[in-house]
Amino acid sequence: MDFEASLDADTRTVTWKLTTIDPASCGLPSHPTAGFFPPDDDAHRGEGFVNYKIQPKANLAKGTVINAEAKIIFDTNAPINTPIWTNTVDVDIPTSTVTTLPTTPALLPRYLLHQHCYHVTYYKHTQFFGFLVG
Repeated sequence: MDFEASLDADTRTVTWKLTTIDPASCGLPSHPTAGFFPPDDDAHRGEGFVNYKIQPKANLAKGTVINAEAKIIFDTNAPINTPIWTNTVDVDIPTSTVTTLPTTPALLPRYLLHQHCYHVTYYKHTQFFGFLVG
């Protein structure tokens, strides 16, 4: 496989080009199904993905939306557009608390008196995203 990557900082576009190379000829394979992915099927063979990380611009305001999308092109076929992935900047540090168990056995739920497992409630709060209970 040959791999090329480029970054256009003006358009904020990253391009990856992955090309199957025939190990015998060091050129393009002659068979249409010879590639680093098998043909896609109902069992999802032939599917793949790319992971990447970005560093957002400095000093973005809370609530700034960062969208990412991709166009996948196989050979000379029309592009396949992926769904837009959205991230929202949250600059606040979240706070959390965990409630403690009562120290008096009479106040514990009956099922906890003779077991070594406990019900824990976790609360997380951020101003931007609101109040969440997990």
